Amino acid sequence: MRKDIINRARALLIIATILILTGCVGNPQEPNDRVTIDDPNTIVLNGGDDNSEESEESEEEYEEEGETPDETEAEPEEDVPLPADFVQKAAGKTEFESFDEIISYLTKGQGYAYVRLDGCDEDMLLITDIIYPYKGVITSNQASVYSKSGDVYINQCSIAGTDKDYPLAVSGDSLYTYDDYNYNVYFINPESKALVTKEHFYQSDVTPGQYFGSYRERATDEYTEFNGGQEEFEQFSNSYFESEVVVFTAVE
Repeated sequence: MRKDIINRARALLIIATILILTGCVGNPQEPNDRVTIDDPNTIVLNGGDDNSEESEESEEEYEEEGETPDETEAEPEEDVPLPADFVQKAAGKTEFESFDEIISYLTKGQGYAYVRLDGCDEDMLLITDIIYPYKGVITSNQASVYSKSGDVYINQCSIAGTDKDYPLAVSGDSLYTYDDYNYNVYFINPESKALVTKEHFYQSDVTPGQYFGSYRERATDEYTEFNGGQEEFEQFSNSYFESEVVVFTAVE
């Protein structure tokens, strides 16, 4: 009997030894602590010792170049000039090949006029989107002024009054705008051939009949400051009433 017990114990010991050696009990398999994706940019979770050196090298490489893998260099924005008037907005550009091209963008209810000032060998084109009858003609109190610059035609400036009873006017070397509070005179700079301000006057917001401004005789002169009353102001502004209304052609 005793011999059988000893034999059984030996058999159990042998079986236990076999189980331990084959890993079925007492030695569970280590968990897989890395999750990878089949992609050039491998994602490593909870470990990744095998790729640590490669990761450090990649980070150092980007640090030297001053960027990270996710950064992309933004392309510089193109400097596109803003439209100066309604024609440039309609055309989608700021330079034109001729006056005729500019006029081609005008629509019904808009108008244009040609003006030539002393000191300029070529006409200027005035365009406007506000036209109205005035003493038997079609006119306007505001306009964009175009002239030739090199091989193209560009917007020189925009001029305007605020009262339809005082439309744009022209005389000799001067182009005028006028209303109850502002008076402006423009002429040609003989050097640049550009339209520039000759006189600018405005009424005080505090003291009626008090005017401020500046004026000059020639485009190359410095401005003289003006501070005067109604009488002094009229010595300058009477030139407007001695000029001719700018007549516009209406687009049908």
